[in-house]
Amino acid sequence: MARQLRIKGTDLFYHIFNRGNFRQAIFEEDEDYKTFLDLAFEIAEEKELIIICYTLIPNHFHFVDLTMRANISEYMQRLTTNYVQKINKKKGRSGHLMQGRFKSIIIDSDNYLLEISRYLHLNSVKAGLCKRPENYKWSSYRQYIGVEKKKYPIEDKLILEYFSEDTKKGRIAYRKFVEEKMNEISEYNLPPTYKDIVYGDEEFAIKVLEKSNRREEKIDGRKRRWKDRELNKSDEEKYKIILKEVKKYYKIQNKLDNKTEKGIKVKHILIYLLRELTDLSYARIGELIGPTARTTIHSAYDNIKKKMKESKIFKKEIDYLEDKFSDYSDK
Repeated sequence: MARQLRIKGTDLFYHIFNRGNFRQAIFEEDEDYKTFLDLAFEIAEEKELIIICYTLIPNHFHFVDLTMRANISEYMQRLTTNYVQKINKKKGRSGHLMQGRFKSIIIDSDNYLLEISRYLHLNSVKAGLCKRPENYKWSSYRQYIGVEKKKYPIEDKLILEYFSEDTKKGRIAYRKFVEEKMNEISEYNLPPTYKDIVYGDEEFAIKVLEKSNRREEKIDGRKRRWKDRELNKSDEEKYKIILKEVKKYYKIQNKLDNKTEKGIKVKHILIYLLRELTDLSYARIGELIGPTARTTIHSAYDNIKKKMKESKIFKKEIDYLEDKFSDYSDK
């Protein structure tokens, strides 16, 4: 059987899953589940990966992750290797625990993210481990609906905000959404994929592939030229160079203002340029521009990309700013 095509990219939602070798148990006791989750979130923090939701079943697991960098393979390799080593040492055994490579399918978040999250949170019921999903403690569902304090830093707001900007109302609506499938749980399955690459149609798959290719080309082109020239500069120096040019272009004398429409727009453009032109992480960008959450940085970056697609004039504006750094000389 051909190996699954693995697409690595930034700002992509992935459904990640794997099962035990020969369907054997991956998790045998509570401490095993806890060890796996501790590692998952610890390594996610290091790799700048956002965990949206998860479910651990005795012989398999599911995650929905959002990548900040194109490193999903590195993340999963580190997670599974560390876990297997710990468990084998603890139980005095050796050999494979997982069934080969993990599976990853990219999610068209506009059309399938909610459905995939619902499937994950009903997986314990479908597996016959409980009658209701809120009774199962090894999934993120209890945190989603607010019956359990936040044990792990899942980004449930990215799902809940589909229902309401008010978190409490979002939790209630999401619970109702999940429970809609309770009466048909035996027939309830994941949505179909396009060639095991994406949950979405052919058009979405092509967009994902093109995006991945374009980003590599950009790294080898405009971004690489500027990065090579500025290689020895500190994070703060890179930030100051780009900030200076952005403020000069938009004729801003003082600090960026988060309260005005222009101030917010310019700040979002600054975030976009920092992400495109440097290797600064979302977390580091948040530190440099002021205390800002990674998800807020991600949303700002996405906002600029969306506007560039909607407006040719705006795209030319951003392209002009990016091109300035291709030949930038800090004199």
